[in-house]
Amino acid sequence: MHPNRTCDVIAAKCGLIPPLHKRRSGTMIWLNSAPALVLNTQIYPYSPNGYARPIIINPEQIVYVLSPEPTIAVLRAGHKLQIHPTIATNH
Repeated sequence: MHPNRTCDVIAAKCGLIPPLHKRRSGTMIWLNSAPALVLNTQIYPYSPNGYARPIIINPEQIVYVLSPEPTIAVLRAGHKLQIHPTIATNH
């Protein structure tokens, strides 16, 4: 696997994510021992079954970024997200 695609959360190899209002939509984060998707101002826990209902977290809470920097750069450049259909059932 490419080094930009690996992340050792326990060793804190991932970067910290900024406050909620500065988080990039489409970023995957590690929260409550599981991955989650940042979508606008919502946080959607993820599992192999799809996305769960959004959860509320403290906007200043520190979480780890799972998305590699090249992916964040693409999002920052304005790439249109393609979100799994389970997100629509959980708004």
